[in-house]
Amino acid sequence: MKDSAPELWSQSAPRDGGVHARIIAWGREHALLLRESFEHVTRNLVASLLAWTLIGIALSLPLGLYLIQTGLQLITGPWSTSPGVTLYLQAGIADERLTALHALLEEDVRIESAIHVPPDAALNQFSDLIGLESLVEDLTSNPLPDAFDLVPVTSLPASDMERLIEELASIEEVRDVVSEGLWLNRVLALSELVKRLSLILAALFGVGALLITASSVRLVIESRLAELQVMSLVGATPRFMRRPFIYFGIMYGLGGGFIATMLISVGILMLREPALEFLGSYGVEVPAPGFDAPLVMLILVAAALIGAVGAQGACRRRLKSLEM
Repeated sequence: MKDSAPELWSQSAPRDGGVHARIIAWGREHALLLRESFEHVTRNLVASLLAWTLIGIALSLPLGLYLIQTGLQLITGPWSTSPGVTLYLQAGIADERLTALHALLEEDVRIESAIHVPPDAALNQFSDLIGLESLVEDLTSNPLPDAFDLVPVTSLPASDMERLIEELASIEEVRDVVSEGLWLNRVLALSELVKRLSLILAALFGVGALLITASSVRLVIESRLAELQVMSLVGATPRFMRRPFIYFGIMYGLGGGFIATMLISVGILMLREPALEFLGSYGVEVPAPGFDAPLVMLILVAAALIGAVGAQGACRRRLKSLEM
């Protein structure tokens, strides 16, 4: 705000010009407040950049954890409802027994599908995975056994899943049972941990952003304290005196939101390639998590609200002392 611009504090809305004139005066007054607040912020650019950076860092940390948790959800999404089970059989089982075992698995109501994987198909999958086709071709015999890829029903409880694995392991022809549930539960637990940690940090750093905004607005209030005291003596309402400082808080919040967006964008650019490789190792064929327009708008709106609330708190405490 400029000292040479007393119109900033003018309560000049006409009372006898009708509703249309009042709306025009209201819009002009707020446009003036917005312009003067912007000029003050840009005139004190060093202090504003410091406040923006602090608010941006406070917002970017929980936001970064949110994006990490989103990436973990991309991994667990395809299997979170029904983790698969692989059944490895003993070597040299007769075809008749394989057919009977396949039929037995398909008849189990707890199993949604059972796919037989012959040794040749398993060897081809293994060679494609490790990229050593020439080494596999040099093998004189296939060391891999027959296997079954099982998909349990979606609604199967964890206790029934454990019981099913125990029953499958007790079959005479079964050598080993591998369930995706073990690593999936670990990833799900990690995802829940990151989610709760992001919520905790969002609350803590949100309070920090409020305090930073309140402190910055408090400095502006102190710089205009004499003018505010005069306005209080001539009958200016607290709501009117608060209004310019609310705009200050919103601008501090928006600046911090832009800084947070820039920090996270730089982080995404640096981590995008390894993130894609990591997601690809789990067969997730989706882009790495990043920013989209609705998320950016949500960040800016949340930052503006934090700035407005912080400014409101600073004004309420300081202006109350003027009324005494």
